[in-house]
Amino acid sequence: MLVRRSQLVAIIAALVAGVHADLDVYVDDALAAGWENWSWGTVINAAATDIFKGSSSLSVTSDAWSALSLKSASYEAYKGLRFDIVGDVGSNLQVGFESTAGGATAPYIPLSALGNFSTTTWTTVTIDFAQLPPGGTPLPANAWDRINFQGLANGATYHLDNVVLLTSIIIEPKFLSAEPLTSNTIVATTQGAVDFSTLKVTLNGKVCKSLYVCKASSHLSCRP
Repeated sequence: MLVRRSQLVAIIAALVAGVHADLDVYVDDALAAGWENWSWGTVINAAATDIFKGSSSLSVTSDAWSALSLKSASYEAYKGLRFDIVGDVGSNLQVGFESTAGGATAPYIPLSALGNFSTTTWTTVTIDFAQLPPGGTPLPANAWDRINFQGLANGATYHLDNVVLLTSIIIEPKFLSAEPLTSNTIVATTQGAVDFSTLKVTLNGKVCKSLYVCKASSHLSCRP
């Protein structure tokens, strides 16, 4: 079958139109088109220049249990969320996803489960919707349309920049933390597809010769 050039161009254009691009939420000076500020108990400055990447950043101060809340049409088709953040947030902030139409809220993710944070240096955070920290469960199917950055009991003050919903996601595999639970069990927090077969563990001064991994609970059982 012969295909005319005009038909081929139309086919390619249709294919390209069907491919999602990454969706900006906030990038310099203002929320992206289609996003609304639904925050409560929170003061924001979308054009802050005291700490920024690019030309400005989003400055946020939330009272206790209040939140920067950003609302749009459903972003269910996207694979993850990425943002840059700086501030005293490690134990003072959590991130949640909400469906106003479906009346659902996914379990909140404490920033302490996402790594270490600085009050002076930007940290880039990527949340994979296929395995939400800290337990690795996926974000359930729903018409998710709201992103909440909620301050905890002490409130939260921080800056955000380059907030983007991702069409595809590649997370660097790494261990975020590991703590002993019992005399032969470690609780580990990981991100990405960590290769546990390369892991070497020393517990109570003894090298583990046999290591059993329960990925569902992130528990590592060690036998010297």
